[in-house]
Amino acid sequence: MILKRTLSRIAFKSAIALFATLSCLTQVQAQEDKLTVINSYIDDLFTYNKAMGSFTILDKGNVVLDKQTGYSNRKVGLLASRGYVPADSSSPYKVASISKTMTATMVMQLIEANKLSLDTKLNDFFPEISNAEHISIRDLLQHRSGLVNFIDEPDFLSYYTKPQTQAQMMARLAALPSNFPPGSQYEYSNANYLLLGYIIEKVTGKSFDEVLRAQITQPLNLTHTQYCLDLKACDVHIASFYYWNNAWVAITPHWSPTVTGAAASITSTTLDVSRFIRAMFQGELLPKETVQMMSKEYFGIYSPEYSQLERYGHDGILEGYRSSMLYFPKQDVAIVISINGLHETYDDIVRNIVGLYFDEKVELPDYDRPNMTMNEGQLKAFTGTYKALDGKKVVEVFIDDGALKAQMVGQPSFTFIPMTENEFENKAFGIILTFSPVKNEQGKTNNVKAKSGNHTETYYRLRSSK
Repeated sequence: MILKRTLSRIAFKSAIALFATLSCLTQVQAQEDKLTVINSYIDDLFTYNKAMGSFTILDKGNVVLDKQTGYSNRKVGLLASRGYVPADSSSPYKVASISKTMTATMVMQLIEANKLSLDTKLNDFFPEISNAEHISIRDLLQHRSGLVNFIDEPDFLSYYTKPQTQAQMMARLAALPSNFPPGSQYEYSNANYLLLGYIIEKVTGKSFDEVLRAQITQPLNLTHTQYCLDLKACDVHIASFYYWNNAWVAITPHWSPTVTGAAASITSTTLDVSRFIRAMFQGELLPKETVQMMSKEYFGIYSPEYSQLERYGHDGILEGYRSSMLYFPKQDVAIVISINGLHETYDDIVRNIVGLYFDEKVELPDYDRPNMTMNEGQLKAFTGTYKALDGKKVVEVFIDDGALKAQMVGQPSFTFIPMTENEFENKAFGIILTFSPVKNEQGKTNNVKAKSGNHTETYYRLRSSK
């Protein structure tokens, strides 16, 4: 009887162990299956000329995906003028405004060290700025300072590609008015984080790059992350691209890192960025309660709308680069994406990858339909100057390097790809231009409707381009 009971217990324990093993194997297989689908989707994005870039997923600190597609740069030299440099795991990307999260982290480290406080006024460092005596470090971190976003100013296009000194940038910021009383409302402005970078340098007596290395990249061993104001001198040779006439074309000119500074000038790999955001939430750079406060009060971090799960992070847009840094604290998962070539709706790419990884229902697109092409003769029907009914917004539509582009006064230009004979799309920003099929005596379209999300606005022709 005792022997039977003993054998029964052994059999029961063996069955439990077997079921546990089978369950574990099932979970491993499910993980492998969804990673196979994600890998295939990323491959399709490049195969069908929809997007290229770098994709990383960290799950509980383990690298489950680190994949690159496409190119990191154009080859240089007379004999390599038409070649490309393939991207790999060490290829850096301009992470743009993800830089703000690192800058905010460095500011909070200074506050933890009692070298700064959230209530410290901008007047202590830069009294020449409008309302400086009322703008606090908290206001700068939260984009509640009222400072104008200088990249939206008409003169921005006259200097954004040229190296600028801090004195030059400060003179521009000092000349700008305030949009509202500090702390009274929210308005995103790169001026806030450009100034925070300058403040970090004043408080520490060191360059922003030195502080970044000492406080973040060296402690975390982020070997491919740097802040460099002269990328060529730092041996960083990278490019972003747009797709036109069945080819990826390098975007020029490039923004000077001296213009955006601590707001958007860090370069990094997706693996480095994923390790940074996880380390931040794991309390390796700041106390966890400080990080929770930063997340709650939007200090360089917020909840991008790519999932219903609890998540924190930041997005970045610069030149042809799009980046997303996401951390899901309950799952301990970091997902980081950097795109440097886009011919697809960016938000859809991020949502699809996030959804696939978290087993959400995802409908992947069918990329088999052929792309439409137009020559310059056909594109000329759409060129000209268009004005909105409010009389304020003016858009210039023109041809550049064989591509149709549209540019609002004081803003960078955007490339549009033909969908039909009268419809053009910029998938990167989800904008569709629908030109009127009715043409004037010169064979030019009379108006164009611009649709972005749920908003549509009609612009009427003023004059035609020659």
